[in-house]
Amino acid sequence: MHGVHNSRIPGFKDFTLDKRRLALAERTNLTQDRLRIFDSAHPEALSLQQAEVMVENAIGTFAVPVGVATNFIIDNTDVLVPMATEEPSVIAAASNAARMARETGGFTTTTTSPVMIAQVQLVDVPEPEHALTRVLEHKDALLAQANTLDPALCA
Repeated sequence: MHGVHNSRIPGFKDFTLDKRRLALAERTNLTQDRLRIFDSAHPEALSLQQAEVMVENAIGTFAVPVGVATNFIIDNTDVLVPMATEEPSVIAAASNAARMARETGGFTTTTTSPVMIAQVQLVDVPEPEHALTRVLEHKDALLAQANTLDPALCA
């Protein structure tokens, strides 16, 4: 939940469910009614029919509690972080760590371009060094041919 005015919500863990949803609605572009999507009986909750088209070999859905980690500043932006977990201390620990990091400006992210590598395997080669030399000599042509096999991977 990006663009939150302030992700610091003291006492959030002690709020009632309705008060937590109200606090989220006040700090995000979500309404309290929209937050009810997290109710398992909500008509817009994930259905078996939706699961069937989302994943291969679907057999059902699995509900876990959804909570919100508070206190996060990521790249100079206050953020509330939704987390689905059945482990009671995970969200509390994340919120506590974010509170500590908040004092020094929060978290900064970086990324690199996606990188994919491939390997060529040669088997039963009587002269491996000669084969390596030949592969390297024809590296550009081999890459060009390999890149025609799956345009989505090249993209």
